[in-house]
Amino acid sequence: MKIAKLSLACAVALGIGSNFAQAEILEEAIKGVTVDGMLRYRFQSDNYQDIAGVGGHDNTTTTNQYRALANISTAPIKNMSAGVGILYINEGAQTGTGTLGGGLGAGEDGDFGVNTYTLTYAPHNVTNTTVIIGKQILGTPVTDPADYDRAVGALVLNQDVKGLTLAGGAFGSWSLSNMANYGGSILNTGFDSVNKGLFALAAIYGIPNLITAQVWWFNAQDISDTTLYANIAYDQNFGGSFGARVGVTYAMTKLNDGDKTALTQVGAYNSLLASAGLPERSVGLFSNQETDNDLLKINAGVTVGPAVLDVNYMMNTKPGYSVMFDDMGAIIDPVTMGQIWWQDSSTRTSLGIGRRIISGTGGALGAGGGLAMPVANGAEDSLSVITASIGVKDILNTGVGIHLTYVTGSSEYKSGDATNVYNGLVSSKREFQEITPLLNYKFNEKLSFQTFYAMLSTDVTNDGGAKITEKRNRYRFQALYKF
Repeated sequence: MKIAKLSLACAVALGIGSNFAQAEILEEAIKGVTVDGMLRYRFQSDNYQDIAGVGGHDNTTTTNQYRALANISTAPIKNMSAGVGILYINEGAQTGTGTLGGGLGAGEDGDFGVNTYTLTYAPHNVTNTTVIIGKQILGTPVTDPADYDRAVGALVLNQDVKGLTLAGGAFGSWSLSNMANYGGSILNTGFDSVNKGLFALAAIYGIPNLITAQVWWFNAQDISDTTLYANIAYDQNFGGSFGARVGVTYAMTKLNDGDKTALTQVGAYNSLLASAGLPERSVGLFSNQETDNDLLKINAGVTVGPAVLDVNYMMNTKPGYSVMFDDMGAIIDPVTMGQIWWQDSSTRTSLGIGRRIISGTGGALGAGGGLAMPVANGAEDSLSVITASIGVKDILNTGVGIHLTYVTGSSEYKSGDATNVYNGLVSSKREFQEITPLLNYKFNEKLSFQTFYAMLSTDVTNDGGAKITEKRNRYRFQALYKF
């Protein structure tokens, strides 16, 4: 025992000595290593009024949200470099207004770990091709890279032709921010990843200060047989004082309604059947649902000096409109298109497949409500939304900018057969409007502040019955420091 203790003590001593001896070499080694990242704090208050149309049924939740990110990258050596992203995040720090804290508002908290871990090969002396292998951010228009949607696998980029980027990716596991929920998994099963294959191909062509065109194809095993995203945009600035832009975006998804589940921890479904004395069976994630989804968006805008005006129109032609993986895909710009209508439980107009997964789909996860309206087989949910935003940037060179956004829309669910309904609904119409004033202040190149007050009102009519109204207001203050 004494020998063992002595050996351990010697090992520790030798280790410490070795570290000091190599200090000068380490200093040389870290030359060329770059670090970038950000610190972000949000104070957010959500006020619900007349929940489910019940007068006086109100609720207010106040949340303190924290994020810190550091990306560390090595200098290339023989065209090889490595990178790691360290992320701290806690957005589950909730305290009920006027009560003792029910969350982690002032208590100890923490979700801390490795966000990305990559090895990059870029032989740009031979070809303008980049290969990224490892855990990486999913920088696609159907995911939300700003919220750390990510995947584990390989991505290849080629830019040998001027203005043209070709991309191909193959991933064995992927995750959406909606699944992680930062502070507690939305599902009790506790999964944060989809452990099925995700494949992507893309072509992007652009002429600076003129036009951009892009086409993306995705296949998500057992979830989406085919997801397509296409966009063409004209955006030109004329001398700095006037600019014009117009764009068309079309996205479509063919969901997989087979009998396999895409999520590894929903075996409890079969267990529940067995406990009820029923035969176990495999039920697909989107079984008994309409699988065809699409969405068309047309946008236009002008810039005159510091003033900006943007208008958007969105609609679907197929039975559903779950076309993004993440509801915060590129098709939504919250500054010019509204902050909360596209992910609220009253409007249930989420564009994301992820929302249908985590909210319950009537398939493997059981019937559920939540933030998305699954469409029963033979039914349809028709979306129509108009948004308009007017703003002024950098008023009198003070760094202050303002925006005022107005949204009006409706989403109408109709069952093709009264015997084939979802959650007992034959029809459901949600009419909504949102008004959001927003204020930005850019203190300097690194530090900025933002605050807004979003006011959403939704009128819901189910099966031709009486109309009920729900109201939701969200106030947010944000401080963001980038380094």
